[in-house]
Amino acid sequence: MSNILLEVKDLQKSFRTGFLGGRKEVVRGVSMEVREGEVVGLLGKNGAGKTTTFRMISGLMRPDSGAVLFRGEDVTRMPMHLRARAGIDGSRIALAGHSEGGLVAPLVAVADPSLRGIVLLAGPAYDGRRIIDYQTAHMSEIGGKWTPAQRDSLHRASMQQVDSLAKSDPWMRYFMTYYPLPTARRVKVPVLILQGETDRQVTFEQAAELEKAFKAGGNRDVTRRVFPATNHLFVPDANGAPEKYSGLPDSNVRPEVLAAIGDWLAKRLK
Repeated sequence: MSNILLEVKDLQKSFRTGFLGGRKEVVRGVSMEVREGEVVGLLGKNGAGKTTTFRMISGLMRPDSGAVLFRGEDVTRMPMHLRARAGIDGSRIALAGHSEGGLVAPLVAVADPSLRGIVLLAGPAYDGRRIIDYQTAHMSEIGGKWTPAQRDSLHRASMQQVDSLAKSDPWMRYFMTYYPLPTARRVKVPVLILQGETDRQVTFEQAAELEKAFKAGGNRDVTRRVFPATNHLFVPDANGAPEKYSGLPDSNVRPEVLAAIGDWLAKRLK
């Protein structure tokens, strides 16, 4: 008998981009299998379609094509409350989000306080424009072959491109202007905040800002852990520069990160 719990087959999703019928493809051909006892994460750059994929799997959004199967049963068109009856214990659900997913998870926790907890991995405390501004400034400094004036010019041009994209992309527009801390103050469910110390995409001090915001709202179950020599993807990396990811000798998520998530969830999902 197969031990496949969740199977995702060739999910596709596109969104309308304007009044003339144009569409932008955001998810193309995503497939995966999750077996009993496995933890599977989605990693990718901003705008890669991670959140949209999660929404399609969970039932928050319908795919244009493809299928989601739970224990062999097709639940693609099944709403969330019916999926819970397919074997998921609706009283023991927690949500984990990485990067942009760490922005979404508190929003879900405010909307659905029945969640037993949320886990934020490199979740942002700043608005998206501030984060991207930092990232593009770092990229303009790489190599040292430009003068300060040239770096400033490159940085301005990059931000102009980002601002232009925000005008046509609804999610980018939302991400650029959304400030996460007011939402964090409204979250009452348990929170685990995980952060890599050498993260150069969502900088490590943002974890402390999130912790303060959650606690300022009266949340008494907030845990923050920062992992040394760990980058945005939670793999070993003393430098953390995204342009050097491809040359890292180890591309696996640190075992201690997975252990921290597992131990924390085990106590709160009893």
